[in-house]
Parts: sequence; structure tokens; C-alpha cells
Amino acid sequence: MEGRIYYMNRLVSFSGIDGSGKTTQITNLLDYYKKQNKKCISYTELPKTEPIEEGLSLKDYYNMVKDFDVLVLRSCYRRQDHVNYLKYIKNESHSIEDTYKLQHFFIRDTYEWFKKVIIPLIKTNKIIIFDRFVYDELPYQMLFNKDVSMIENLIDILPKPQSFYLKIDVETMKNRNADREDSKNKLFSSDERI
Repeated sequence: MEGRIYYMNRLVSFSGIDGSGKTTQITNLLDYYKKQNKKCISYTELPKTEPIEEGLSLKDYYNMVKDFDVLVLRSCYRRQDHVNYLKYIKNESHSIEDTYKLQHFFIRDTYEWFKKVIIPLIKTNKIIIFDRFVYDELPYQMLFNKDVSMIENLIDILPKPQSFYLKIDVETMKNRNADREDSKNKLFSSDERI
């Protein structure tokens, strides 16, 4: 991969807990580019990648998006075995072996996503806006007091976006997410975890 190269003018990421305003900021940025007559697309208008839709390869996905100037994407995709495993551990207590397996899936899938989709887009001067970046996986793993060195090593070799972290207070976050399915996740079970 490209290593520790910074693509500040072409890679941007927005991070923050659910309800912090990522979608609002991304929409504003897309509106800016559309006014400049840039051809824009968001992952919400494309086939799902978590898991990637059956029969669709990453090469197919790249070919679908390569003609756009500005793309809003997630910083990873997930194969079916990764998604199945996430469902398995979502409501179960899990061991350190389970955590390493989850990290292995995350690293494998993210590396493949960058190698086959993101890096080729960067090389053709596309502007990529990430709705969350790989950095966002770290706090979730840390909530379970897990070793995150494998994820840190992955982050070290990925292209670096200009990153914006959106802060929000706990009460506002809870109010904005009251009706969302994710708000019932054990990660949001206490103000301390939030």
C-alpha cells in the first residue's frame, strides 16, 4: 500500500458517535461539490457492502464508482463471515480468542477494501469523504479492554485522511438516537460507555 502518505486534499473523514452530526456535515460538503458541478455519489445510493451484495466483487464495485468525482464511502466493507461473526458476538460475552478473530476479519476486509477500491480511486484523483474512518474501530475495541495493536498497525499503513471528530454531549446523543436500533446495543448501555 501507499504507506504513511497524507492525501489531505482528496481524503476527508468525519468521526463521532451516532447523532453527532456526521451525516449533516457530509451532506453540506457534498452540496459544496455539487455546486462546483462535480459528479457525486454516496454509499447510500450504491449496493450494500456490509456484507457486499451477493455476486458483486470489489472489482465490480470499483467499476460502478470510478467515473464519479466525489464519493462518500465507508472505510471498510465486510465479507459475509465477518457479518455473521459480528451478529454472533453482539449479544454474547466473548473471549479473547473471539476478539482476535473479529480483529482478523476487520483487518483482512479493510486491507482488501483499500487495496481494491480506495487506493485505485485515490490514484485517479477522486475526492473521497469517509463516513467514519478506520480510527473509529479503536474506541469500540477499547470499551472491552482489548488489545488494539493489530488495528493500530493497519492504520499505520493506510492513507491518512484529513479527519474531523464531531463532539456531542451524552444527553443530546441519547435524545437524537432514542428511536434508532443501535441505541439498544450494549455499547450504549451506560453514560460512561457513551
